[in-house]
Amino acid sequence: ERARKELRQQQTQQSQQSAATTVPTVAANASSATATDSALMPPPPLPSIVPSAAAEGRALDGDQEEVFRLQLASVRREEAALLEEKSRLELERGLLMREIKRQRDESASRFR
Repeated sequence: ERARKELRQQQTQQSQQSAATTVPTVAANASSATATDSALMPPPPLPSIVPSAAAEGRALDGDQEEVFRLQLASVRREEAALLEEKSRLELERGLLMREIKRQRDESASRFR
């Protein structure tokens, strides 16, 4: 039960941090590469819970299984959020590259 409470506390802290953390737009911070680098950093590893019953060869009890299910659900939600962020950043990168090419071609054009 203690592990379950710790996991719930971690999940609430992570959800509060993700709600408070926003990735600045490129228009606001065009020169800031650290904002996207920190957003792409892998999350800290979840605390390892070594079930004593499994170490002794017995089946896991219900509480431990629930903790593992909650951890798995948390990791899946985080993965989905990261994949969404990755696709958004890739789209933004493509738009920026297109804009850079347009400006380069415009400045090289003889019809300025």
